[in-house]
Amino acid sequence: MPDIDIEDWTITISGNSEIGLVEHEFSYKDLKELFPPHQVISTLQCAGNRQEDFVTPDRPLYVAPHWRNGAIGCAIWTGVKVRDILQHCGLDMDGISLGKVKCSQAKIVNFIGEDTDETGIPYAGVLPMEKVVDPFGDVILAYEMNGETLPRDHGFPVRCLAPGHAGCRNVKWVGEIIVSAQPSELDSGSKLDRHFAPDVLFKKHIIPEELNWEQGPVIQTLPVQSIICTPGMGQILPGDHEFIEVSGVAWSGAGRGICRVEVSIDAGKNWTATNLIKRPHTELECEKGMGRNWAWKQWTKMVPIPEELKDRISRNESVELEIVCRAIDGDFNSQPETMEEVWNVLGICVNHWSRIKVSLNPLLNSDDPLPDPLPTPPPGQCVWRRQYERVDL
Repeated sequence: MPDIDIEDWTITISGNSEIGLVEHEFSYKDLKELFPPHQVISTLQCAGNRQEDFVTPDRPLYVAPHWRNGAIGCAIWTGVKVRDILQHCGLDMDGISLGKVKCSQAKIVNFIGEDTDETGIPYAGVLPMEKVVDPFGDVILAYEMNGETLPRDHGFPVRCLAPGHAGCRNVKWVGEIIVSAQPSELDSGSKLDRHFAPDVLFKKHIIPEELNWEQGPVIQTLPVQSIICTPGMGQILPGDHEFIEVSGVAWSGAGRGICRVEVSIDAGKNWTATNLIKRPHTELECEKGMGRNWAWKQWTKMVPIPEELKDRISRNESVELEIVCRAIDGDFNSQPETMEEVWNVLGICVNHWSRIKVSLNPLLNSDDPLPDPLPTPPPGQCVWRRQYERVDL
């Protein structure tokens, strides 16, 4: 994480002079004074979010499976449009967007960060010009997050904010922007953010000389996603409840938005639509048409407990529930049921149904304090909660 002195910091804009772009350097002050601020609410999600679900004994992943479902967030971002900056540097963005100017040398916008790996190579990410040139694409260099100066760990002084695109494209600590015909060789996404078919395996095919890279398209936007936030995995709930309150978030890439989220407490046998929560900052959002729904939707639902389960609880039985959810986006894409349908060796675009298991315990009452969610034990082991229940996971 670079430690940047804002007094000495500048960002460089460059590209082939044939496209009319004149190289410029801008200070932090220049960005704020030369260009109007633009604000957008946008969700960021790592392309590998939930990749731990892909762990299987027979198919090793090429990446460390350290993401569960927490590599996602949503914020109000303020900054300057990259489109405005490139226009200022001489690139005819209006002409390109209207198709009046053909720029074979301006296909890619490369964002080079000031953070480096252990060998000194900086991180970089690329966006297609079609995204940056779009007046409604909302690509900005963000310098504020939730009304405050962009925190250092989120990319101070500026980061690329590309709404609707995978987190890897939202480069932090941007120090250079290069407009080019091809992606920069620094773009790690050309290697690590590709989506291959399920039969491409780590041991047999991941050696570059033996891999058909064209069969694994590079990730830009991400598929429809939903995540259960509450209850937590392994939660023990009071047996005298009439309803199970389930809540979470849902999001889809490319600004497709969410039109419905459904939840089931019987592992997907019966479904019901949840209530989508309206956010308080709607005047800041770009939900004014198709393709600009950048923020996640929070959702909640009070699902009634079936009578047959109540009968079991009345007989002093503990009842196990598997809660699942699925989202449908603005193009009516729906999440697949199982991870096998979307498994890939690089562990990206993980978007099968979110699942949690909870229990209703007749010995707990609503007035009792709820136990914490159970920790995940090693395979084959169990954990105990209080003195009256054993839970195998």
